[in-house]
Amino acid sequence: MNSKNQGINLNLLLALSQQPPRQEEGRTMDIINAVESVLKGQLDTQAFIINAFLQKPPNEEDVDKFLGVIRKYAQTASQFEVLQKIKAQLEPETDTKNEN
Repeated sequence: MNSKNQGINLNLLLALSQQPPRQEEGRTMDIINAVESVLKGQLDTQAFIINAFLQKPPNEEDVDKFLGVIRKYAQTASQFEVLQKIKAQLEPETDTKNEN
């Protein structure tokens, strides 16, 4: 496993450890909330980098780097969107269980 994946895994473990246990929702919502937190952090970091690129004078070397950051941002945003769809599908299930 490379160091980038280890960093993400450490963030995920940290997010999981900070989530209060919820017996009614179980482990499924805990993992979703943890991943959501990690993805939000990644989006914030990438947005910060994009803004930093926009604040400095452009040069030829920055074009590839900027495209790479945009690619990462788009991929993370896509993952976040999919996670939100999964979360939306699970929430009615949880509400139904709580009503019974």
